[in-house]
Amino acid sequence: MTRKFTFRNSGKVMNFTPIFASNMDGVGTFSMAKVLQEYKMMTVITKTTTPAQWRTAVGNGVRLQSVSVCTGTNKMFDDEAEDYANMQEVLKSFPDIKMITIDVANAYHQNMVGFVQKVREEYPDKVIDAYAENGKLVIVLDTCRIKFDDRVKQKRGNKYGAVHTGKLIE
Repeated sequence: MTRKFTFRNSGKVMNFTPIFASNMDGVGTFSMAKVLQEYKMMTVITKTTTPAQWRTAVGNGVRLQSVSVCTGTNKMFDDEAEDYANMQEVLKSFPDIKMITIDVANAYHQNMVGFVQKVREEYPDKVIDAYAENGKLVIVLDTCRIKFDDRVKQKRGNKYGAVHTGKLIE
């Protein structure tokens, strides 16, 4: 299931299984990342995770090529947005992180395209992914689209939470 992905905009080439643990509380954690990285799967770390928590996790075996730093779109409305500042500090501390996830409830918002352009200008070497399209969970990876339409069913008490399986859309 591991595939080689070449991303046109960032120039990155990555080999991974296109399964992501989302950035939801209790799912996008470093403990999840440590498990999934053994299978070359990705984890989107929650946008509320502090740079200090990142430093601790990296020192405890989390591989940077298996995680994505996350930000919301609050920066569009607030120059002091904490989630964006956290992302900037994490990327300054750990430039080997290859992916940025933009977590947005309303991807159809008119400012979304401008926000993605701003992130691309600031981080031209990063793969940018984002969520939401017509009420379906979609990840946009630079120029590839992976649609997540099959959810892995959770068993009661399963500590790993919701993980989505992806299908590449050409």
